Amino acid sequence: MNKRGLIKYIISIIATLISFCFMYTSGIGIILPIMISLLFTITIFMFYNKEKIKKNKFIYNVTLLLLMVFSTALFLYIFCTTLACFFSIGCSMELKNLFVVIYPTFLFLLILLGFNDIFHKTNKTNDILVIVISTIVILIHLRYYLEPNFTHKLIDGEGYNEYSYDYIMQNYMYFSIMYLLALMHYRVNKVS
Repeated sequence: MNKRGLIKYIISIIATLISFCFMYTSGIGIILPIMISLLFTITIFMFYNKEKIKKNKFIYNVTLLLLMVFSTALFLYIFCTTLACFFSIGCSMELKNLFVVIYPTFLFLLILLGFNDIFHKTNKTNDILVIVISTIVILIHLRYYLEPNFTHKLIDGEGYNEYSYDYIMQNYMYFSIMYLLALMHYRVNKVS
């Protein structure tokens, strides 16, 4: 058992749970982003592990191909809709709303890839990188929930949802970039 991999996995789970709790309680909406994120995550994970499959390879490849088609179609739809919205005068879509789908995708990927790391040797630098990033995510969420003089304790009603949404949502882009770099490092420096 890889103790460092286990610590990384536990901290990643905590960061994921606290992020999803925030998404649920702040009114961002959790069902649709998670469904889209799961579709992208399963497709990426299956593509990443396609060489390891020996049994039922045909069924695996057909499933992977269907998932890739659906994921690509959904990605193109989201991309075209976002692009059209940027060029439309009447549409006001913020860039941070895209990261409501991107950020959970990286969280799910870390959990799926991290489970295997518990039982195998891993790259020490990547483990520390993921632990630090997940700790930052946890601390930002904890500051929001535990800070006694923070905005959500001062404002009631609709103002609470507005400010809570903005405080964490502004960081989703940075969380996504950090996790993307960690996943790229994981892929490049994979320990066999």
